Parts: sequence; C-alpha cells; structure tokens
Amino acid sequence: MNKPFRYLAWLLVPALALTLTTLLTACGGEEEGEETAAQLVSADPADGSEIPEGATVTLTFDKDPGTLTATGAEVTGGAGTRRTIKVTAETVTLTWDNGGTATLTYTLLPPDTTPPALVSSTPADGATDLEGRAGGRY
Repeated sequence: MNKPFRYLAWLLVPALALTLTTLLTACGGEEEGEETAAQLVSADPADGSEIPEGATVTLTFDKDPGTLTATGAEVTGGAGTRRTIKVTAETVTLTWDNGGTATLTYTLLPPDTTPPALVSSTPADGATDLEGRAGGRY
C-alpha cells in the first residue's frame, strides 16, 4: 500500500509546484509598493486638432494619474481619471506621478476677438404699431 502513495506523491508534488508558480506569477504583476504609471486614454479635442489658443482640453486617464503638470498648458481642474488643461502653446508636454508622460500637439488658431453684433430683432428697432403682438403692449 505504501507504493501507490509514493507514485501519487511523485505526480502531485510537481503539479502542485507548477500550479503555485503559475498562480504567484499571474497575481504578482508588480512588486509590493511599486505602481505602474497611469496611461493617457484620450484628449478632447484630440491630439492634432485645430483649436483656439486658450481652449480647454479634457484628458481621460485609465486610472488616477496623481499630480499632473503641464508645459505649454495650464492644469485647470478635474480629479480622478479626468483632468482639464488650458492650452497656451502648440506642443503640450504632460507629466504625472510614477513617471507617466505624454505629448500633445495642436494647431492653434488665433482667438476670436470680434465682438458679437445684433443682426436683427423682433419687433424691429423703432417699431410703433405693436398692438396685438404677443398678447399685449411692448
């Protein structure tokens, strides 16, 4: 009866060792205390777009990037996986915790400085016969 158990042990011990090795490798991934940097998933407007100088760009990360800094833009808000920047240069370099980096390039259009102008109004400017319009007087 001792012999069958010995053969079983010869089969189970390597199988158990292989299973534990596979499990530890699959679950390990990162050393304790070591984190991988967040990844930039998207920018809206997208990298390469034409945008007005000073436009706000919304950044989406796969996880919270921590402290975000920008060259060529001002970090204006957001938290967690969504952040916003105000673009001030055609090339924006982003850096964040754990060594994450990304570069975005935009074609900056001059800001629209033309003030709005009134094209028409109802009733027309200077109108005097306004009885019966919209149920009353103007």
